[in-house]
Amino acid sequence: MESIPFDKRSGKIWFNGKPLNWSDVKIHVLSHGLHYASCVFEGERVYDGEIFKLHEHTERYFILLQD
Repeated sequence: MESIPFDKRSGKIWFNGKPLNWSDVKIHVLSHGLHYASCVFEGERVYDGEIFKLHEHTERYFILLQD
């Protein structure tokens, strides 16, 4: 299976508080979050305007923050 490079993907990604085109999102090569994992990320899917398994995602997020 061939993967699509991130800068060639279509659609939007949430970045700095707003949805942007994949190709417009740039991150500095020395980003602390990228190199040192100083960020926590939890992907959530939305179906019909509702976050799928919101309670489970939120619990997992807080568990990650405690470690």
